Amino acid sequence: MQLNNALSEIKFWASSVRDVYAAHKATWQVMGQSPDQTRHFHHDCNFLPSREGALITIRARPDHLPLESTPVKTAYEAGITLNFALSACASTRQTGTNREVPCLSRDQLVDWLDRHALRHGFQVDHPLLAADTQALPVVKPGHPVFFLNKAFYSGNLTVADSALFSKALTEGIGRHKGLGFGMLKIINTHNQ
Repeated sequence: MQLNNALSEIKFWASSVRDVYAAHKATWQVMGQSPDQTRHFHHDCNFLPSREGALITIRARPDHLPLESTPVKTAYEAGITLNFALSACASTRQTGTNREVPCLSRDQLVDWLDRHALRHGFQVDHPLLAADTQALPVVKPGHPVFFLNKAFYSGNLTVADSALFSKALTEGIGRHKGLGFGMLKIINTHNQ
């Protein structure tokens, strides 16, 4: 996804979506292919506890979304404190292999977030950080079902680098963004 200061989002209810791959397919059906054949959006998927549908949020440049899309602020000054939520595929590489291992303990989850926050222009307030995980199925026709571990974070962050932070809001954070992981959401602002 190309970095552009203008960013918008749409949300829609997908009653037949029950796993992350189905959300991926539903999102592509809404967005279509970009002229240059690249992924021109990113999305987030929140399932009902019973998995009987999901709320999907799609972010992209306004010219890729319907007119009723909502603008997303991406320009924040360094030093501002924001309340955030992030659903990411928090994982590490197993030592000596190329195998991906999910972060499960609070220490692993916090370490993952700290490393990514540094690269994306923000710092996290640890005492107020909530972190949890959930294994989500990926049901791809013709392939064995597998699971990706979705880490849910919420709390306060402080912007350290405005340009890097804007890029994180626009492009997402971490791996498996094509399957709906990595969307950084700002809930509200403080110190304004």
